[in-house]
Amino acid sequence: GIAKSGMVVQWLLEKLGSLEDNMDSTKVVVFAHHKKVMNRIASKLDEMQPGMYIRIDGETDSLTRHEEVAKFQLSPDVRVAVVSVTAGGTGLDFSAASGVVFAELPPHASLVRQAEDRVHRRGQKNNVNVFFLCAMNTFDDRQWQFLNKRLQKVDRVHNGPVSDGS
Repeated sequence: GIAKSGMVVQWLLEKLGSLEDNMDSTKVVVFAHHKKVMNRIASKLDEMQPGMYIRIDGETDSLTRHEEVAKFQLSPDVRVAVVSVTAGGTGLDFSAASGVVFAELPPHASLVRQAEDRVHRRGQKNNVNVFFLCAMNTFDDRQWQFLNKRLQKVDRVHNGPVSDGS
């Protein structure tokens, strides 16, 4: 959670490069669960590269949500969307992104799939990479094991059992 938020921003900036040095259009959506984590990530991004992100959480009204999504989709300067996994998990289109980052592990597999689907939308032209940022020897270890099992079950239901190639 909040203890790893500084590392999340550091990882993001390394992944994206600085705006001046890396002129490609890599964009990512960072999902978090807790407001304090979102605040910390937003604050760190402001310190390092102001104006490079938008934010959507439970307090963002509908009109502002759509304005922020449009900014993310259309502005080359806005490369990060910091989004609440519960408030932004449905109904938004972040197809300009080529990456999804879970700064915190969601409590349910359905929230993971809904969040991923915000980027896998009609009009998506890029391959999309999904990253789960976990801290070793923390609650993340147990939560990842639980979440990974649930995601595998969902995949089996949607795609059928995995064959062994025989």
